[in-house]
Parts: sequence; structure tokens; C-alpha cells
Amino acid sequence: MQRQPSFTVTGWIKILDVTYPLTTFAVKKGNNCYYTPGRQGWVAGWETGHHYRANGLDVCMRDKNNRMVRSTISFDNGFQQLGHWVHYAVVFDRHQHKKAFVYINGQKQSNSLDISTVTGSIDNNSDLSFGRLYGWKTKGTLDEYRLYNKALDDFDVTEIYKDHLL
Repeated sequence: MQRQPSFTVTGWIKILDVTYPLTTFAVKKGNNCYYTPGRQGWVAGWETGHHYRANGLDVCMRDKNNRMVRSTISFDNGFQQLGHWVHYAVVFDRHQHKKAFVYINGQKQSNSLDISTVTGSIDNNSDLSFGRLYGWKTKGTLDEYRLYNKALDDFDVTEIYKDHLL
């Protein structure tokens, strides 16, 4: 079996409003978690920020074999304040830990998502999308969104946060 790549997505966001149907750190590659298998337009992939959650970030991954995991990773310090810059990092570590981790302002959150059952390819030809999921939008400002082709570790995420304080 071919080894599937780990990756990390990071970005700064200043959220101004979370009234439905608005969302927070919304990033996706594919139409995978909202679309049921067999529905036209469904492809493997991953996403963060599905729906607004005051106390966490929804993270999802589905492979081409229709193996899917999805959960809300809770924020250790409760909700994120509106009108303030917050740095997010979501690490999809498909090798060492086989988990997805969320970092807020350089701090790894206590909860994680077990992604060990999603062993197939999540590759797709869909565009990488920021700030929008299935009609839900982010109302605020997005800055310095980055996609890394590896699972960043605690040190890397903390350094990115420290080096780019706004």
C-alpha cells in the first residue's frame, strides 16, 4: 500500500460575526463531508470549519474508499473572541500519530481526531478553498493561509505563530 501524505494548514483569522450561516476557520479540498457517497459532486478530501462551533473546530477527512472520520476538536480555553486575530493550525499526521491536531495561537489543543482508519488516497482535482464551505461563509479577515506538505510538530507551529504575530 502506498504511504499517504501528511500535511498542515495554517492561517490567521479575525472573525467579526458567527450568526448562522457563518463559519470560522473554513478550509477544504474536495466535497467530502457534507456530500453523501453517490451524490453528484462527491470526491475524497478534507475540510475544517464545517458549521460554526463556539467551543471547537469541526475537522473531517474522507478517502476514495469512503472511509470517513469527523469530529469537533474542542478548544481548551473555550470560544474564540470575535474581533481579535487568532492563529489556527490543523495538522493531519497520517504517519506517526495518525491523528489530526488543532493549534490555537501556537498551543496544541488537548483533543485530537483519530484518522487511522482513513488509509486511502484523499487526492482530488478540486480547488483549495478558504473562508467558504457549501454556502457558509467567514465574515471577517483572513491572512497568511498556508498549506505545508508535512505534519508540522509543536515547535514548528509555535515558531510560525511567534514569527508572524500581528
